[in-house]
Amino acid sequence: MSLAANNNEASLRRTLQLNNFFHQKLCMMHETKTCPCCNKSFECKSGSITICQCMEVYVSQATREFLAKQYDECLCKACLIETEEICSRTGSAL
Repeated sequence: MSLAANNNEASLRRTLQLNNFFHQKLCMMHETKTCPCCNKSFECKSGSITICQCMEVYVSQATREFLAKQYDECLCKACLIETEEICSRTGSAL
């Protein structure tokens, strides 16, 4: 194998390692937040939203609109569930 081929292979290997490293970092990004509704701490996985606790909760469009007007930050799963239940039960936002 020529020197150029070895250099290309090493460069490709390094590029793949860096891509894997950054992919893992982005997918695992999360932060501890405080719910503005109940003041409890929870983990937000904004770097990989599909595994975030908020994705486990059904929230209607009306509730989403209410939440967007009321809060600038994410709510914990328990508060999302409670807000959705109240909105669906009363037929309106809190």
